[in-house]
Formats: sequence, C-alpha cells, structure tokens
Amino acid sequence: MPGPILNTLELKRLPFARRPIAQPGTVLVFQMPDNELVAPEPPYTTGETWWKGPTTAYVVDSRPHHAVFACQLPASGDALFFDATVRFSWRVHEPIEIVREQVQDPEAECATYLAANLPTITRKHAYDVPAVAEEDIARRIGRHPLPLRGRGICIEALHAQLCIPPDQPRSA
Repeated sequence: MPGPILNTLELKRLPFARRPIAQPGTVLVFQMPDNELVAPEPPYTTGETWWKGPTTAYVVDSRPHHAVFACQLPASGDALFFDATVRFSWRVHEPIEIVREQVQDPEAECATYLAANLPTITRKHAYDVPAVAEEDIARRIGRHPLPLRGRGICIEALHAQLCIPPDQPRSA
C-alpha cells in the first residue's frame, strides 16, 4: 500500500527553523495566514517563508502511480457483460486542489470514476467481440490525459483488458 499522497507540516516562525524542502516527486503547497493556498515555483526560500508567514505546508506526492482493478462492464443490450481488468496510471496535476479538497484516496476515486464511465463505451459493443470494445476504450480515453474535475487528479494511461465470462455463451 503506498504512503499518503498528502502530508501536513505545521510551520512556526519562532524558534527560527529551516523551510521545508520539496523532495523529488513532491510539490509544496503553503497555506497563508488568510487561508489562501499557494504552490510557488520554485518553492519559497527560508526568508520568504519567514516574511510571508505561511502557517502550514503540505507536501503533495506528484509522482505517477499505477493501479489495477477488476470489474464487469456491460455489453450492448445490458444483458451480457465483459469481465474487465483495468490498468491505469494517475498523478496529481493540480496540487492546490488536492489540498483544498483534502483528497485522501485518489486511486479509489480514479477507479470509481472509471467504473462509472467505462460502461458508456462498452455498451456500444457486442459481447462476443471484446477486442473491439478494448480498442474503442483505448482510442477514446486510454491515450489521452483524463482529469477528474475539481479533484486535482489526472488519469494518464488506461488499458482495459476485456474477456467473455466463462458462464456466458461465446457466440450469438
């Protein structure tokens, strides 16, 4: 199980302390005294941290993450299904949104989004030709970044492997 995507650091002006450092694969988001969230590029220097006075720093993991889940997706007519193994990569693309929305489990949010939206594609295909449905998924959403609105997450790569369940007939 991967570590948290969001870690919180309380910042104190006294005693004087070094500013937090963004490690490779992370982005720092600062909460200012007026509660505004900022992600300066490059991150604040120690002096800027002192003078601008952010109260909190959030360390946001911005590395790509890989995930997989299994589900059933409907074929045309909704009476028969494909067994699906869905592999995808996701990453944070809007660190401020991740902090504002306090996103805790982006992988689960991506999987839920895909499980809810892939049926709109698979429903257009006959159950006995899963390869055609796979190619349609790849063409429509698998090759393009797919941001989850208002969540700060982006699905970057998607591959759905579909097959006919063993308890369904193999041809019409």
